[in-house]
Amino acid sequence: DERPKIYLTSGHGEYSFDYDYFTLGEIADSNGFDHEMINLDLVNEIPTDATMVLIANPTSDFSIEETEILREYLFDGNSLMVVMNSMDSPEMFTNLQDLLSEYNLNFGYDVIKEGDENYHLVGNRYMIFPELYPRTLLNNPIKDVFTNMIAENARSVQILRKSNNYLLIEPLLITSEK
Repeated sequence: DERPKIYLTSGHGEYSFDYDYFTLGEIADSNGFDHEMINLDLVNEIPTDATMVLIANPTSDFSIEETEILREYLFDGNSLMVVMNSMDSPEMFTNLQDLLSEYNLNFGYDVIKEGDENYHLVGNRYMIFPELYPRTLLNNPIKDVFTNMIAENARSVQILRKSNNYLLIEPLLITSEK
């Protein structure tokens, strides 16, 4: 009876479904998701109708208070998706990195350069054709969206080896070994 809702964070130069991630917004809409912007600096908690919170390519770090709101949301078993493009900025995202490290994740301050010619656009090793991770839990209609994806200037993501072994971390998209 209720449509699932994605909350996109704002206040840090993030992308939105209206302008930057228009195709992703259309996919969300056509699959029955509502979406709304949320500025964590103006609230005390994530609304209870949130199916997922999306942080889409911020250009500045989140405050300690904002990451605490996200931490409480995640502690209750909720979902967070973080999408980070590469940047030409010295921003280090200390608070966001601290939060993600609790979930054994760390993003690099780099740009992926693909060495396998089958995985990048001819003549541009930074325009990558990522592959859908074979064991992903996505259903078949969504898988089709990812088969023709190009990731430009993508950052690396590392799975950390911490004591949080109760977490299952699986990638969504992968590059070649090169």
